[in-house]
Amino acid sequence: MWRTVIEQKTVLVCFKEGLNEIVGISMNYVTCKDDHFYESICRQNKSENNNRMYDVFRVLFDNFDIYEHYGVDYYMNGAGLAVAQKYRGRGIGLEFLKTRKSFCNMFRIELTSTIFTSSFSNNIADKAGFKLDKINSYEEIRIKHPHLKLPHINSDALTLKSMKF
Repeated sequence: MWRTVIEQKTVLVCFKEGLNEIVGISMNYVTCKDDHFYESICRQNKSENNNRMYDVFRVLFDNFDIYEHYGVDYYMNGAGLAVAQKYRGRGIGLEFLKTRKSFCNMFRIELTSTIFTSSFSNNIADKAGFKLDKINSYEEIRIKHPHLKLPHINSDALTLKSMKF
């Protein structure tokens, strides 16, 4: 899965200045209206947890077509963002999200959108300028989709947020 994302050459990596030490990574990719890239990368990994995650994320897209809503044929999405524990709390995650604007402008991509899974990442997305498209509480997902067997998560909601340029 990750190799397919990396092959697009849209992944951002932050290194400690002057060293080869990775501080953080943002796994970005561009998806097009008819390419089903997201589905294909999720289904490459056959693990039960990965398939459950994909099915939970699909809940956010029920009755919401991002391409139609924003009038685009492609956009930049995020497949994960991580900052090494010893570098957390320094605003690096926020900078990764803010960097998407210049990256998208450079390649004439009008939209970036991501699913945010925790209260912390949702707050950072708001600070970076992302706007809410759709929200589902984890409790609502558990009730409406019991077959997903969602474990307890220390967060209120799963959100889809976007930033148009």
